[in-house]
Amino acid sequence: MTPPLVLPRATAGGSRHPGCSYLPVLGLNAILGIPAYLFSFLFAYAFVDVIGWTQHLTFLGLIAVYAFVVGSLATSVPAWRYPESSFRILNFGVVASLALNTAAVGIGSIASAANKDQQSVSAAFSTTTDVLVAMSLFGVAAICAFAASRIGSIA
Repeated sequence: MTPPLVLPRATAGGSRHPGCSYLPVLGLNAILGIPAYLFSFLFAYAFVDVIGWTQHLTFLGLIAVYAFVVGSLATSVPAWRYPESSFRILNFGVVASLALNTAAVGIGSIASAANKDQQSVSAAFSTTTDVLVAMSLFGVAAICAFAASRIGSIA
């Protein structure tokens, strides 16, 4: 039987687990993002006349499911290569994908708020609400990015 893979200990500057890379997460989100966001947007907003909190929460829920699936897919091969760290690697992928997608939705919230005169999805909300939503999304993205960096480091 083959001995288990022993990972190096962290150095003073900190090092990353070999399976925890941002590139697969970023790449798969870039490839699958456009169709997923289009589907989520159409599912949440296309078939209603009055847009409210229900539609916004539906959109956020669909994006959260997308982030979970893409984060899991992006790190499934490294998790298979390092079975003793598979949960950590998959957790890293999901949290990194959530950070990326939460930031993207925050940018979309700002774009929607800037286009209220063209009947955007946030046209019924005040500017204060739009700013609070965008700042909350960026705060969650920052927390998720910090958590992903801690999960991916070897301690």
